[in-house]
Amino acid sequence: MFSQAMLGLAAAIVVITVVGVYLALRREDAQAALGDVNDQQGLPPSLHPVIDLEVCIGSAGCIDVCPESLLRAKDGVTFIHSVGDCVGHGRCEVACPVDAIKLVFGSAQRGVDLPTLRKGYESNVDGMFIAGELGGMGLIRNAMTQGLKAIESVPRALARPGVPQLDDPDLVDVVIVGAGPAGLAAAVNCVVKELRFKLLDQYTVGGSVAHYPRRKLVFTEQVELPLVGKVGKRGDVRKEELMSDFERIIEAAPLSVLEGRRVVGIEGQVGDFRVRCEGPEGEELHRGRTVVLAIGRRGTPRTLGVPGEEQSHVVYRLIDAEQYRGRRVLCVGGGDSAIEAAVALAQVAGCEAHLSYRRDDFSRAKSKNQEQLQRMVTLGQLTLHLQTEVREIRAQEVVLEGPAGLENLGIDDVIVNVGGVLPTPFLESIGVEIQTKFGEA
Repeated sequence: MFSQAMLGLAAAIVVITVVGVYLALRREDAQAALGDVNDQQGLPPSLHPVIDLEVCIGSAGCIDVCPESLLRAKDGVTFIHSVGDCVGHGRCEVACPVDAIKLVFGSAQRGVDLPTLRKGYESNVDGMFIAGELGGMGLIRNAMTQGLKAIESVPRALARPGVPQLDDPDLVDVVIVGAGPAGLAAAVNCVVKELRFKLLDQYTVGGSVAHYPRRKLVFTEQVELPLVGKVGKRGDVRKEELMSDFERIIEAAPLSVLEGRRVVGIEGQVGDFRVRCEGPEGEELHRGRTVVLAIGRRGTPRTLGVPGEEQSHVVYRLIDAEQYRGRRVLCVGGGDSAIEAAVALAQVAGCEAHLSYRRDDFSRAKSKNQEQLQRMVTLGQLTLHLQTEVREIRAQEVVLEGPAGLENLGIDDVIVNVGGVLPTPFLESIGVEIQTKFGEA
């Protein structure tokens, strides 16, 4: 009887071991395959999830809560089906019962430069806060939430020992740089907290949203702002609806925005910062006890660095595709902005649209944009020039270099969408530390 029991136990151990090894091998195969997919797709520059496949139990809780429907299950584990489409909601991390998901910036192969932030969204410079996309928060709701929370930290920063308590009518409590979603929310909370503030923007209200193409769809989620109420809605909304929301915020608070102010330097310390600007009538000086930077990540548009790029028919964003009716237009770039511009132009009657990209596919773009691009190409409304680079821009033609050599392409206008240069020199000049995140929180 004892020997039979021992034999049964041994057999059970063998079966469990074999099954365990089999499942482990399947998990390793799945992990390798999914890793390859994620490497090919690329990662967004903002906050996004990574899944520890060794910990994941495949509960599917994260799949159910993802508003973008980007998560899938395979071989008992969950993976991100389209990494590049993630906009950083973060609901999957909360829903995971075994903490297999964490929100990070960058990846092991591709780092993302971000300002160093402490508790309360304060940078390494005392009294200087960073909110929104500049700090890696890509979703409008997240940016607004950060703007609100940054202002919550202002009284604590001003109460620290040694902070000068100056009595000067020209010295406001907060100078907010950037009137996009984060900056507007920060200003609203200043009104609530009865903090004196100035709200500056290099261009106009809306931040990067103001520079989106006409009728561009933007994914948002509803956010509650004090004094204003609910802003936005869940799902895709047009640029014009968002801009209308921003105007409603300004009227409800109410807020005064100093537009056309480009900040060129910040000196001083917490308690007495001096913000230097180039304004409509020359140089201006704005003084604040604290500063909130809500300037976004785009900074200065990246240029091609080729002869002829300084000409007036070369621009770096598409505002209204209709103005190019009857024109030959070349878009340059392979990201979402370049594809969206090319697709918008392809739908304008009489516009001859072209898209040049140095790679052979658009794997880093959102899947929805890739589908729309392919549709325009199939309909014959858009011409692709893959594996090409612009070598020279002339008055009515562009010189492209590709696998077959040089090609002269007849073009009236050029729209360059190859990303922006992060304002690292500016941040470093005012003392803000930059760190590169390689798949870290």
